[in-house]
Amino acid sequence: MTPPIAPSDAPDLTFDPDQVARAARGWDEVHLELRGIADAMAGATTTGFTAPVRAAASRCGAAWSEVVREIAAAAEACADGVRASAARIIDADERIAATAGLLEARLRELR
Repeated sequence: MTPPIAPSDAPDLTFDPDQVARAARGWDEVHLELRGIADAMAGATTTGFTAPVRAAASRCGAAWSEVVREIAAAAEACADGVRASAARIIDADERIAATAGLLEARLRELR
């Protein structure tokens, strides 16, 4: 049997909205940087290649550009997910605080 966790060993469950906002902005920055890379790859010239290689180089650049766009979209989804999670945590905290306030008021009445 696992012994109960002592209060000093309990995990820290604090929520820092500023830290979460920084994390979301970090994902936004990754998204924008990757979009720029994808745009640059899509617009890259193949004029330095010989004619027989040029078409393959163009297809390769387009394919990699699409892969990078997909990764950029995933980074954007992470930013959105972090923000949505933060909003849910804040909402839950507010509802719990309101419920605790009502409970405290009711307990005072009963005393």
